Amino acid sequence: MDTKDLTSTSTPSWFETDRQGVLRSLHWEQPPLPLKPGQSIAPLFEEAPHQLSNLFSQLSTRNQVSLALPCRRKLLLLRCKKTDSDALRWEVESSVQADPFVGRSEETAQIRECLTAMDNCLSYLLENSLETSFEQDMASNALNRCQLLMKHCLNMERYHELIHGEYQPKLQRMNLRSFLNYLSQELARDSRCSQVKAFASRENIVIQGDPAALLEIILNILTNSLEFSPADAPVSIRLEKQDSFAVFRISDEGNGLPGGDVTQALTPYYSRKPENGQRAGLGLGLTNAYLLCQALGGNILISSKENHGTTVLLRFPICGETDVGGEEMGSRDYYSDLLQRGHFGPIQVFLSALGPAGKTKS
Repeated sequence: MDTKDLTSTSTPSWFETDRQGVLRSLHWEQPPLPLKPGQSIAPLFEEAPHQLSNLFSQLSTRNQVSLALPCRRKLLLLRCKKTDSDALRWEVESSVQADPFVGRSEETAQIRECLTAMDNCLSYLLENSLETSFEQDMASNALNRCQLLMKHCLNMERYHELIHGEYQPKLQRMNLRSFLNYLSQELARDSRCSQVKAFASRENIVIQGDPAALLEIILNILTNSLEFSPADAPVSIRLEKQDSFAVFRISDEGNGLPGGDVTQALTPYYSRKPENGQRAGLGLGLTNAYLLCQALGGNILISSKENHGTTVLLRFPICGETDVGGEEMGSRDYYSDLLQRGHFGPIQVFLSALGPAGKTKS
C-alpha cells in the first residue's frame, strides 16, 4: 500500500511574490480570482484577512508555512517558502470544493440541541437522587448525548478558527513517549477502546508541540478507525523516530476509504457515518486533524485501501539540542492534570462519540 501526502498533486501550481506579497510571476492555470504580476495577493485573503498577517508573522521565525485558505467556495491548501532570491514561493498543494460557511444552519441547530440536552441533563441531576439503576442509566445516556453534541460544536468552532487564521498553537517542548503512555493509560480504562494498542519508542523523542492540539489530532483519527473497524479488529498507535522526524503511525483493518480516495476524506463536512442516530458525524474530524497538524509544523500522510484498512502517519520535526521553547513536558501526571476537564474533557468527549459503553457494533 503506497503512502502519500494528503496534499500531494501531480502537477502543482505555484506563484512567486516579494516579501511584501506583491506578485512577481504566476504558474497557476485556474486561480479562483484574477491575479496579475505587480498586484498584491491580498484579494486571495479577503475571506480570511487574519491569515495573511499571521503568515508574515510566522515567516519571521520560520522558512516555510502551510495554511488552508477559504476562497470562492474552495479551500486552498497553500505552502509558502522563503527563497534565496529574497522572494516567497507559494505552492498550491490542492484545492478542495468546500464552502467554509456550509453547515452554518446545521451548526445553529446542533448548538441549540446541545444546550437543550445539557439543560435537561443538569435539571434531572439536580431534581433527582438517582437511586435506581434506571435513573442512573437515563442520566448517563443524557450526559453521553451532551458529550457527543459538545464534540460536534467544538469541531465546528475549531474548523472556523483554523481556516480564518484565528488559531495559534501554544508550542512547548513535549516528550512524546510520556505523552503516548498517558494516552494509552487513559484509553485502557474504557472497554470501547480495548482493541487499541499503543507502542512507544524506547528512547525519549521531543518535539515543539501543543499537547491539547496533538491529543485532538490523534483522537479525531482514532474516532474514524474505531467507527469503521470490526469490534475485534486491532487498531494500533506506534511512536517511531525516522531520521529527524517523530512519527505517529495509526493503523486499522477497517473499511478503508472508497477507492482509496484520501482527497475526498479531507473535504469539510464530508462524512461516511450515518446521517441519523447517536453516532452521526459532521465530517470535520480528518479535516481538522490535517489543519491542526499543519499549524504545529507537521504533516499527515495517509494510505487506504477499501475493505483492507487505513494507515495515517503524523510527522513532526524533532527538537534539536539548542531549540528553546520552555520547560519540557515529560510526566504522565502533567498530561493528566493538563488535559482532564471533568465530564467534558477531550478523552471523555472522544469516548462519547463511540456510543454508549457496553454496546457492540453492528
